[in-house]
Amino acid sequence: MSNPFPNGVPGLTPADWDHIHEAVQQVLTEMARRVGEGWPRISSRGGRTSTQRFPLFSYRTFQTAAEPETDPVVVGLDFQVQEQSISIRGDISGEETGRVFFDEGCETEAESDRGSILQAALAVASRLAGQVEIIHEALASPSRTPGESS
Repeated sequence: MSNPFPNGVPGLTPADWDHIHEAVQQVLTEMARRVGEGWPRISSRGGRTSTQRFPLFSYRTFQTAAEPETDPVVVGLDFQVQEQSISIRGDISGEETGRVFFDEGCETEAESDRGSILQAALAVASRLAGQVEIIHEALASPSRTPGESS
């Protein structure tokens, strides 16, 4: 028997999640542009993961080609189905270590409709996109937490 809610959310289609992902990626792509302007040796790539239980994880990974042993930094938004809503959690963290560099003010809930989810997601993505220095600090000094004094 097929699931009537292929992404676990009544009323939302895979096309709705594609639209939300694309909108988040526009914000994160602009962040990548600003990071690249300040630090040309940092490259990035966008991506997504989704399952029935977790309808979307939209992310952008940053890394330096000059130091491939440095843990890449992931800026991502995780969308999870709750009983009556969608929770959205964003952070900037190490890809391998999972070490969170920034997540302040990056957690919210939205009603389970495309417009509400999109509005909440863009607010979280914009909050993360304002943290371009953290990307540079995390990749330049992997042994320190960004924002920490030397």
